[in-house]
Amino acid sequence: MIAGHHALGHHLPALAARIPWVPLGEWPTPIRPVKIAGETIWVKDEGASSPLYGGNKIRCLEMWFGHARERGARKIWAIGAYGSNHAIATALHAPRAGLEAAAIVFPQPTSEWAVENCAALLATGCEIVRVANIALMPLVALRIARRERDAVMMSPGGATPIGTPGAVSGVFELADQIAAGELPPPRRIVVGVGSACTIAGLVAGLTLAHAVGVWRWPVPRVHGVR
Repeated sequence: MIAGHHALGHHLPALAARIPWVPLGEWPTPIRPVKIAGETIWVKDEGASSPLYGGNKIRCLEMWFGHARERGARKIWAIGAYGSNHAIATALHAPRAGLEAAAIVFPQPTSEWAVENCAALLATGCEIVRVANIALMPLVALRIARRERDAVMMSPGGATPIGTPGAVSGVFELADQIAAGELPPPRRIVVGVGSACTIAGLVAGLTLAHAVGVWRWPVPRVHGVR
């Protein structure tokens, strides 16, 4: 179950008890004020979620690793582009959950950060399967899943209802920080969109937190940015 120090576990223990979970992150992630054009923007620093490799992927992986362990899996597969943060995070954190990591990767436009991420993934030494293009990825993933019955195959970015409760918990965490006076209630929340796992969890989390009275302020508009 999700531990009490996880915000969702604190506020909705009965619900959280039904969600398999492996502790990876250091919660809550801090709120940092940033001045832009004379205005203060409040940033929730998900990069501080782990000294090993942080970012919002950690919230998702806590749930996926819990799911894999509940199924008795020995290995977990990530799927993403050559520069996938999700794949790197999986490769680095899976051993902490007693799991072997592997990744299916496909080409993407070349950029400095993609090259750096690809090199970082290779450096982990995890098993990597490369496909020629993204269209082949589902077929390769299906073949591996059928062959490796003791493995779990995550969707790209972990974006399914298995992974999204991590971001839902992040909303409850943010509500606690607002209540503690760390930042004012936001009118808008802006989040980067890749697989859409985080933004889906934010929208669901805001709806749930408002319905149960944890989010006591007007529900903000959520903007996804690519």
